[in-house]
Amino acid sequence: MASLTPYYGLSYFGGSNPGSITDDGAKFTGRDRLDIDRMLHALAVSSRHVAADGSIESPNPPALTLGTAGGLPGGSTFTYCVTFIDANGLESLPSDEVTISTPDVLAEPLDPGVADDELDGTSTGALPAGLYYYALTAVRDTEESALGVQTTITLDEPGGVALTMPTPPTGANQFQIWRMNAADVGWTRVAKVAATEGLTYTDDGSVAANTNADDPSQMPPIANLGLAVYSVVVDLEATDAALVTAGGVSAWRIYRTETPSAYPEDSLVHHVVDRNDPGDTGNPALPLLTTWIDEGDILTDGVPPLAAAQMKISPQTFEHVEALPDAALYPAWYPLIYNNQLYGKHPTLGWVLLSGSSGGSGEVVIFTQDAAITDWVIPHSFPYRPAVDIVDADGNRVEADVIHSAGVVTIHADIPLAGTAHLS
Repeated sequence: MASLTPYYGLSYFGGSNPGSITDDGAKFTGRDRLDIDRMLHALAVSSRHVAADGSIESPNPPALTLGTAGGLPGGSTFTYCVTFIDANGLESLPSDEVTISTPDVLAEPLDPGVADDELDGTSTGALPAGLYYYALTAVRDTEESALGVQTTITLDEPGGVALTMPTPPTGANQFQIWRMNAADVGWTRVAKVAATEGLTYTDDGSVAANTNADDPSQMPPIANLGLAVYSVVVDLEATDAALVTAGGVSAWRIYRTETPSAYPEDSLVHHVVDRNDPGDTGNPALPLLTTWIDEGDILTDGVPPLAAAQMKISPQTFEHVEALPDAALYPAWYPLIYNNQLYGKHPTLGWVLLSGSSGGSGEVVIFTQDAAITDWVIPHSFPYRPAVDIVDADGNRVEADVIHSAGVVTIHADIPLAGTAHLS
């Protein structure tokens, strides 16, 4: 029954020990597909990579600028490095690291000072009499803290409430003032004022109470809004940008970590192959971008390469010999060329012929079997196991079991067969 070799899917026929070179000789047209498969796999694993030659230099550290249009969290420090990718796919060593920090998360503010503005004898408010709650949220650009400490005041008659701003949390540039009457359905956004300690604001009731209890946009945040609002603009250094623009590299990569010099498996921000193409023409001749904005998207698999990890593919050159050397001196499945034929070092049998070419000795044995029988016995003088091709009487190539012994090839077919066998 036909099987496939494990690495490259070459066909062979299993016998008592399928795929073994010492089994009952079941092979595809006499060529040892499994040995060839093992040799190719050994080459792929052990021989096809060589250390980088340093043809692409590491970039300089990029410039980082903090932005406020992204999803990076506040109160964090991020470390970045960049690498170049050349036309062969070889990645350079990373640049030196650079770091940038996002502002600390805004803390909840203290309660404002409150007073009935009638106390100064000049009440101008129209708030109905009753119990009122006041609190502040701290604002910085698009970030807003959770509701701060609440305070209360009772108006005995309609009027206004004078509020005095407390010391602002670090980084806050505005206060949002919130009010709620004991009879209201929720908080009401009254006004936004500068985050200046001692600043006063009078709530005169001109902002009507919120009547929509189901609209969360009208309520103070239950947690910091904009906790993750930051982005980082990564700009290649000027000489690196000129190199990229001139097409000196095929791509560049950005890596990010929160622990300097320690990059988890998913540290790749972006593999920059995007081009400066505002018209979205798809023209591959346009230069690559030299700036990328890290908006805090999910990182992907990838870490900056180490020196030992810089590899590139190199064509394999087979060793040519004038005589087969001592097999004991070579590792398993080591390939070499002898007499224009490919040999591989079998772990137990020594040098084994894997394939030949017309450039070899040219000797071919043609055996003709006139009567249809199941077993053909063919003597030969090859000093190795020859390749065997079988053709039936109608000229069709046939697959059958081929058994090698010293100076003899035996072909076994499941049904009586007539035709010719070519040994080479």
